[in-house]
Amino acid sequence: MSSDPQRSDTAHLAESDGSGASGSPLDSGSRSIAGEEAAMLLHIASLAEQFNDHQIRDDARSAAERIAEGRFYVACVGQFKRGKSTLLNALIGEPILPSGVVPVTSVPTILRFGEDYGARVRLDSGEWTEIAIAEIEQYVSETQNPQNSKGVAALEVFVPSPLLAEGMCFVDTPGLGSVFAGNTAATHAFIPHIDAAIVVIGADPPIAGDELALVETVSKQVPDLLFVLNKADRVTEAERTAAISFADTCSKRGSGGPSPISSKSVLLNSSPGAAVEESGLGW
Repeated sequence: MSSDPQRSDTAHLAESDGSGASGSPLDSGSRSIAGEEAAMLLHIASLAEQFNDHQIRDDARSAAERIAEGRFYVACVGQFKRGKSTLLNALIGEPILPSGVVPVTSVPTILRFGEDYGARVRLDSGEWTEIAIAEIEQYVSETQNPQNSKGVAALEVFVPSPLLAEGMCFVDTPGLGSVFAGNTAATHAFIPHIDAAIVVIGADPPIAGDELALVETVSKQVPDLLFVLNKADRVTEAERTAAISFADTCSKRGSGGPSPISSKSVLLNSSPGAAVEESGLGW
C-alpha cells in the first residue's frame, strides 16, 4: 500500500517511548505489553479503515494512544443538573468546564494533564485542531452545539493539575434525563471507554430511575464506582443522612454511602484540589 494509516499511527505512538506527555512512566515490562496491545488496536483500526467503519477506526486509535501513554478514564456520570461539571472544576481547582442552570454539556469532555493550559477538538470529519480554553463552550455546550450538531467526536482539555499527573483523566459526560435525548445517548455510547466512574447524585431525589439503570450498566463495564452526594449544603443533616442511606440501598454497592460535598463552595472558597480532601475522593 502506498499509504498505511497503521504505520503512521505506530510511528506517532513510538515517539513517546511508552510514557507520553500526560501519562505515568512505564517500566520495561509494562511498556512491552502496552506496545503489543497498542499495535493490535492499530491493526484493528487499519482493518476498520479498509471497511470504511470510521467509528471502530477512531475508537481503536484512541484506545491505542491511551494505552501507549498510560492514561485511564474516570468518568463523572449522573442525571442532568447534578453538578458534574462543577464537581470536576472543583477537583482540578479551576472553573474551566462550562456549567449553568440549564443542561449544558452535550458531548463527553476529557480533562487530562498538560504542562500548560490548552484544548483540542476533533470533529467527525477531521483531525485534531487546537482551540483556546475560552472556545470550549462552543463545542461542548447544548446552547452552542445543540445535540452535537457540529459533529464533535472528541474534545480534550489540558490542565497542569497534580491530580492528573500520573495518567488519570476525568471525563465530563452529558447528563441523563433531560429533554435532549441525544445527551443521554452520548453518555451511554462513552461507557465502553471508561475505567472507573464517579456517580454524582443529589438529595431530591437521591437517585432517579435512569441513574440507577446507568449505574447497573456501568458496573458491568468497570469494577470501581464512587458515589458523591453533591450540593450537600442545600439540605439539612437529617435530609442528607436519609439521602445517603436511600442511595446506598438503591445502588446495592455496600460502600457505606456516597461522600457528601458542595462542589461550588469548594471551588469558590478553597485552594485547588481541596475537593479531594473534603469528599474523600481518591484512587
